[in-house]
Amino acid sequence: MNTEVLIALVNNVALLLVIAFLYEVLFFKCEMNTHFKNIIAGFFIGMVGIALMLNPWELSPGVFYDTRSILLSIVALFFGFIPAVLGALLVVSHRLYQGGIGATAGVAVTISSVILGLLWRQHSEKQDKLFSMFELYAFGILVHVVMLICMLLLPWPYAFEVLGHISLPVMLIYPIGTVLLGALLKNQSFCIKTQDALKGNELMLRSFINSVPIGMFRLSSDRKVLHTNPEMAYILGLQTPEEASSYFQEMGERIYVDPKRREELIKILKTQGHVENFEYEFLRADGNRRWLLMNVKKNSDPKTDSFVINGFVLDITDRKKAEEMLKQTERKYRDAYGLLHGVMESPKDIVIFALDREYRYLAFNENHRITMEQIWGAKIEVGISMLTYIKDPADREKAKVNFDRVLAGEAFTIVEEYGDSSLNRFYYSNTYSPLKDAEGDIIGITLILEDITSRKHAETELERSREQFRLAVDGSHDGIWDWDVHNNNLYLSSRCKEMIGYEDHELQNVYSIIENYIHPDDKQRVINDLEEYLELEAPEFNIEFRLKHRNGNYIWVQARGKALRDEEGLAYRMAGSLTDITERKKTEIKIAEEAVRRRVLIEQSSDGIVILDKDGKVFEANPKYAEMLGYSLEEVLSLHVWDWDAQFTHDELENLRRKVGEMGDHLETIHRRKDGTLFDVEISSNAAMFGDQKLIFCVCRDITERKRAEKELLHAKLEAESANRAKSQFIANMSHELRTPLTAVIGFSDILSMNVHDKLTEKEMGYIDHINKSGEHLLEIINSILDLSKIEAEQRELEREIFYVKEVIDNIVTMMTPIIERKNISIIVDDKIQSDKIIADKLKFKQIMYNLLGNAIKFTPDNGKVSVTAIKNDNKIQISVSDTGIGIPDEKLNDIFIPFMQVDESNKRAYGGTGLGLPLAKQFVEMHNGNIWVTSEEGKGSTFTFTIADQDIIC
Repeated sequence: MNTEVLIALVNNVALLLVIAFLYEVLFFKCEMNTHFKNIIAGFFIGMVGIALMLNPWELSPGVFYDTRSILLSIVALFFGFIPAVLGALLVVSHRLYQGGIGATAGVAVTISSVILGLLWRQHSEKQDKLFSMFELYAFGILVHVVMLICMLLLPWPYAFEVLGHISLPVMLIYPIGTVLLGALLKNQSFCIKTQDALKGNELMLRSFINSVPIGMFRLSSDRKVLHTNPEMAYILGLQTPEEASSYFQEMGERIYVDPKRREELIKILKTQGHVENFEYEFLRADGNRRWLLMNVKKNSDPKTDSFVINGFVLDITDRKKAEEMLKQTERKYRDAYGLLHGVMESPKDIVIFALDREYRYLAFNENHRITMEQIWGAKIEVGISMLTYIKDPADREKAKVNFDRVLAGEAFTIVEEYGDSSLNRFYYSNTYSPLKDAEGDIIGITLILEDITSRKHAETELERSREQFRLAVDGSHDGIWDWDVHNNNLYLSSRCKEMIGYEDHELQNVYSIIENYIHPDDKQRVINDLEEYLELEAPEFNIEFRLKHRNGNYIWVQARGKALRDEEGLAYRMAGSLTDITERKKTEIKIAEEAVRRRVLIEQSSDGIVILDKDGKVFEANPKYAEMLGYSLEEVLSLHVWDWDAQFTHDELENLRRKVGEMGDHLETIHRRKDGTLFDVEISSNAAMFGDQKLIFCVCRDITERKRAEKELLHAKLEAESANRAKSQFIANMSHELRTPLTAVIGFSDILSMNVHDKLTEKEMGYIDHINKSGEHLLEIINSILDLSKIEAEQRELEREIFYVKEVIDNIVTMMTPIIERKNISIIVDDKIQSDKIIADKLKFKQIMYNLLGNAIKFTPDNGKVSVTAIKNDNKIQISVSDTGIGIPDEKLNDIFIPFMQVDESNKRAYGGTGLGLPLAKQFVEMHNGNIWVTSEEGKGSTFTFTIADQDIIC
């Protein structure tokens, strides 16, 4: 390699480095319109390519070599389509201008380098990854292998000599050059993207600081404010952080109501380096006094004496007010207790106690404490609500109603029934009175109770006996039983026997009959419960068990009973009822099974399931939903819906929750995981009442992949449509360019055939005639391609005019008479709209008929028949062209309207044609708001039918 070649290569390397600079300036540092940026880049790339061509190494006269293959392939790989193509056009133009025997090869190298770069770029974008060094080297080898192949476009004896000289240096140097330039551009792209990411993180942190509901500030070692956030300004009663910084200077010297608190804060900070939960009263900018909770930490620089103080502030004024109100309330409690403290202990069986307005004990006498402990099993305490000791919900509600009457100012005496912890009933004569303070305000309740349970029990027992007698006489849906414990006689009502399928006279009234019919698994349990009740170890006899029915099945019954006892507490008689609860048990079992089934369904569901209460809080969720959000199941149960929904605001979520009804709702939203990442979710929800509250049931499905696929599909569709339009535009332009030289060829062949007829031999005249016919045939093909492409490119419009259908059909039949007569084909025209004019594009209508009739004649064998039928249906003209030709196979019927498609290869050879006639006819028909279709039977012929709308009618 001589000195000139080395200098040329050095110049080439320098020019290639310009591309790296251009890539960084235009694509990372320059703010301008993307299309304009691409055009500028393409222009500069072309200039660099031309500069490379002006500094080549010349193998021989007219054969130049430079590094434009590296330039254009790397440009296509990193800059994209527009810059690469525009730059390539400038390079090709200059190379053609230079000329020489290597011009064709040079143009081929330029185009192939750009194409390979764009294809490789598209492949890498689908892989969604950056180019590795190995990929760049492989790409460089591929580009320059193709470059060497392009050298075969040189004159062949010379091409092999050139390949022998350049193959080794090209494959050794150029791929490495490709790697170096690509690595430089890749490194620039990576560095800029990293800088953008850092800027984004900085903006995110600043946005977080400005949006948190906590006041933040930063002070320097000389006590100057470095930074405050908007919440700090709001707490101080100011508008902007700048105003807050000015107001907060010198460690907030102006804002302390008590200056000693400031000194105390500074002292702690110097000693410990941090201050936690420091409360003090401060003065806002508007003059109001408020309370602050401050946390401060000093961060020192070990290399210098300077330090920075970071502080976090919360306004706790409302909490302070609540604490003061609580102190006032406690004082009222002590006052109320003082009013009752002088009450003397009550006589025996009299209970006295007092409650505040929240039903909490203020005071009680010893009788009440003993009564509550012995009978109710409760150890009462001052300050605890009495309602918490009442076990029965109905009793609790009844007591609350009475307490509220007293707190409203009413005094009254009533007899009431309450239950203890075992649900035994006790009766009291209760006197309720309001408890007032010195100012006459009602601050609570006083209650005097007298236990009258014994008297009520006697009355109840008498009533029970009477009721038992009435039940025995009148009968009941429940069975009645009466057991003499001493002699073991048992009376069973007819209803008891009927439950197990027997008539009254079919079973004897003996105790053993029950034992014989109890289910073996329940027998010992029934005996044990009965013995415990009789021995006073259980407060009541109420048990459920199974009895054998006459048909062999078992029914569920509930037995209740009450014993009469002597003075020693021994039971001598016991009576009760027997209730058939079989259906209830079946329902309970069914409900339990359904609950288990629903729980299994929720736990095993592949979708996330979450249930929200009326406040938007999680009521229940399955493990799958916790997994989707990245939380544990316990963590999810403490969240609200707005803790993870990243698309809707708090108010919007509340509105959505209120609108969900039993019919349900369906929506898509975005969820935020615990780690902050987002994903798309599809939610199906509906509402249902659970007890007295409305719950929202939501089934959530992660649709992130589906949404990504939809976006990719839409992007691919748009790219395909754009490419198709570009293709049609290109074909239309190229077809237009080809018609000009073909017209000249046809014209000159006509001139030759007319002017030199007597100077040429018959064979030479035949050649001229062949040129003329071939040119006309090729022009016809190009015209069809042009028409089809212009329609696809949306460049054609209808040119409407008034004409007769019969006139067009007759004209076309006349044009085709020579072919018809040569093949001895009979033409039958059935025109039922001869006298009617239509408004349409006559030229396109004529071409439709020409293509269909021409195909019918071409594919119909000699002595065949072709028919044309024209009718008018409502607002449309319908025309059918039938033949007795070769027909079309069923599997090819969907292909014949596709451009360039033929029925099969054999038909192409036998009949010829471009495959554009039917697609063009279809396009023209559809431009007239019509349809075209075909029916065919292979070997018997085809019928093509089309309709067009009368343009006068549709306008």
